[in-house]
Amino acid sequence: MIKKMLICIYSSIFILALSILITAEVINSHPDTVQQAIDDQFNEIKSQLEFDGLTGTVKKISENYSKEYDGYSNLIITNEKGDILYKINSGYVSEKNRFLVLVDPWQASGYGSDIAYLIDSNNSIRYLAQIDSSHNINRLKEDSSRNSLSTVLFPRIQDTDDYLGNKVINNSDGSSYILSIETKIVMKYEYIASKGLYLYALHDSEHEYNNYYLFTDSINTLRHWLIIFTIIFLAISWILLPLWVFKDVQKQHLNAPLWIMITILLNVVGLCIYILFKTKNNRNSIDCKKAPVNERIMCPHCGKEIEIEIGTDTPVDH
Repeated sequence: MIKKMLICIYSSIFILALSILITAEVINSHPDTVQQAIDDQFNEIKSQLEFDGLTGTVKKISENYSKEYDGYSNLIITNEKGDILYKINSGYVSEKNRFLVLVDPWQASGYGSDIAYLIDSNNSIRYLAQIDSSHNINRLKEDSSRNSLSTVLFPRIQDTDDYLGNKVINNSDGSSYILSIETKIVMKYEYIASKGLYLYALHDSEHEYNNYYLFTDSINTLRHWLIIFTIIFLAISWILLPLWVFKDVQKQHLNAPLWIMITILLNVVGLCIYILFKTKNNRNSIDCKKAPVNERIMCPHCGKEIEIEIGTDTPVDH
């Protein structure tokens, strides 16, 4: 009975351990899959705009792109004047038909600006965004350099790296905006030169890869319970295994306290040592119950069978 229970328990532990490894691998590999899918969709939108302009295909891909964040994202396409030609959702858009962005125009060539300011047509700052990726950003720099707000946001001479945190910008509507480099808004940017279009994709970092996090939360919960059950089964096996060894040791007439102690300390490793020792011990001993009592040999003189009792030289019958 104990032996069958141990087989079931160790089989369960093996399956649980394998499941834990598989779920860990799924969690580790899944972010790359999600990230690649999102990047591929954004690049597809960019390519479609470059060759075909704003088509139904672009709108369809844009909708799928937004779904990757469970709808908590916005994709905006404007002309060079900032007029909105198409958008998914209305997040981070302060005006119905306008979307304007300022970046640091004085940053060294070849480097994308890290921070973008989303402003309205009155040069009032509405949002601050962290640029995740950008191409052809020089066009955005040129537009920013011509804006009067740019000289306030991006002075040519910077004494410290934290100068942005020490300024307050008064908006035209009377509100104020404290400059900071901290934001939860993430933005991708692309300038479609052949069509004169600006492509923006924005989302809140709290909803970044939302589907992924829902998935991984479920997997992590599953892994949590798998680990708990594994520990429980290991604890049970640590109790049952010495009991089984104790019963078997008694049959073998071996040192019971010694082997029980070894099994308690080493568990499965101790069991393997015990099995190896038992096999070697049985190989070097004779099972008296199965040994023959009598042995028959042939008489070298007459050829008749002679029965000799084991342990003596006396023929039983001739």
